[in-house]
Amino acid sequence: MNWYKEAQQVTIKDIALFVRQNLVKSYDDEYLRAVCLDCSRILKDELIKHGYNAVVVQGQFEIDEYDYTHYDEYDDDQDDEFYFPLHYWVEVDGTIVDLTATQFNDELNGEEMPAIVIGSYNDFPRYHPLHKNWK
Repeated sequence: MNWYKEAQQVTIKDIALFVRQNLVKSYDDEYLRAVCLDCSRILKDELIKHGYNAVVVQGQFEIDEYDYTHYDEYDDDQDDEFYFPLHYWVEVDGTIVDLTATQFNDELNGEEMPAIVIGSYNDFPRYHPLHKNWK
């Protein structure tokens, strides 16, 4: 084992923080609304450059309230209790890494998502993966 190389490896959190800071500046939006696919692709590429096994995941994010101001369309037939909008994030060896979950904070009752989500699906049960390795 090369301890020096391991000590020099940049952490997922460091990469995610760097990427998110640049994306917030680039999009001029601290919540990164409606750009989750683009942001996830950029994060995935940066993680891969640093040797991580990263893929983009297409899935759904469970919200509590529907915020009409953020969506172009509304389906009257949807269940009023829970909603599951399409969302994209990165997964590294089964771990969620999401830079854009804050876009849903206005739609959560008594909960706020952190600027950078890193954890398991058990830690963050609002994530529901549909397709992994999304292009």
